[in-house]
Amino acid sequence: MCSTNFQLNKPFFVDPKTGITRSYLDFFNDLNHLWVPVRTSDDYQLIIQFCQLVLRDKHFCLRNNQLIFEENTTSNELIDAENFLSNFAASQSQIQLATSGTTGAPKTIIHNISSLTRGIRVSEGHGKDVWGLAYPTDHLSGLQVLLQAIMNGNTIVQLFGDSADSIHSAIEKHSITHLSCTPTFLNLLGNGDSSHPQVRRITTGGEISQSRCKSTIQRLFPNAKYHNIYALTEVGNLLISDGDTFSIPESLQEFVRIHDGTLAIHQSLLAGNQIKNKNVSTSNKWYVTGDLVEVIETSPLKFKFQSRRDEIINVGGYKVAPQTIEELLLEVNGVQQALVYGELNSVTGQIVACDIVLTPGENLNVDLIRQQLSKSLPSHSVPRLYNLVSSLELTANGKLCRHKKQSS
Repeated sequence: MCSTNFQLNKPFFVDPKTGITRSYLDFFNDLNHLWVPVRTSDDYQLIIQFCQLVLRDKHFCLRNNQLIFEENTTSNELIDAENFLSNFAASQSQIQLATSGTTGAPKTIIHNISSLTRGIRVSEGHGKDVWGLAYPTDHLSGLQVLLQAIMNGNTIVQLFGDSADSIHSAIEKHSITHLSCTPTFLNLLGNGDSSHPQVRRITTGGEISQSRCKSTIQRLFPNAKYHNIYALTEVGNLLISDGDTFSIPESLQEFVRIHDGTLAIHQSLLAGNQIKNKNVSTSNKWYVTGDLVEVIETSPLKFKFQSRRDEIINVGGYKVAPQTIEELLLEVNGVQQALVYGELNSVTGQIVACDIVLTPGENLNVDLIRQQLSKSLPSHSVPRLYNLVSSLELTANGKLCRHKKQSS
């Protein structure tokens, strides 16, 4: 069986690390092979299992590279690839996903195909796109890249977890045109001299986009349009930035608002209106995200993201947003990555501390870093503790891991 909507000889999935390349013809054939649902580190196998379950209207949980079922999934029914897209879009599957756990324990959210594909653009104009997959396939962002590619018949090139040199090589070898990733991914990619003019679009999400991220994009991807996406596992893609400023489109103005400096979302936008965790609660039909914003204009409403409420450092009553300090640290020549957090203090309650990864070959003096920060920050915001480290811990989704530092 084949679908006239797809170029069957076109590569569907490419993994440069393993050398695996599967065409769309392979993809449709593999969908009808017998399989055993087991935990796997093979992204392609996970994609096949995911699609098989969706096309059979099964309910399942996707977590830690494992598909978990509550029912017998054995079926001899062949998947009709001729009607693949229409059958996929009509699926009644309920899919449980975990949030990234950036600042605490992951929460479990129930999605359906409709909520996962909200915002995906399908057109002939996207048919030649080649996507770099820079997220794990068992997280919302990775799934959305996967679904965007499948529904347009695109090629997917696996980049997540590879070295910077290998990623640069893969972008060129496979003529990647679209890249969706975290700002941290771009910061780690940005030390080389490579340039990729064939890349037409960069989207980042999951973290606040800082000036280092924008300068990296301009240098490495000179022809790429850039947007930062505000998305939640509880909702999916929601807002798109213009630079670092967000506005609420007219279609969402009744469903998104700012309450006490924090973004709030009407519960009707939540995935399936079902949240399987006591830590996610709604108040008066509004889900308070915990994301703090700075209002730039009131009419029309425009704002910038500052931090998460549970990341704010309280220094003797002064509220300090760690991302503001991190951005200044990344402007210091020789600083590759930075993580700012609060440490307990018997006098002020907390003091500001930071972990810094230096660019290879650099040997910065901490006093010089402190002096440069003191030019731009009030004294209570200047870090008191500086730790030079070889690397920073990342979440499974490729974002900076903050919750362990906050609980220390």
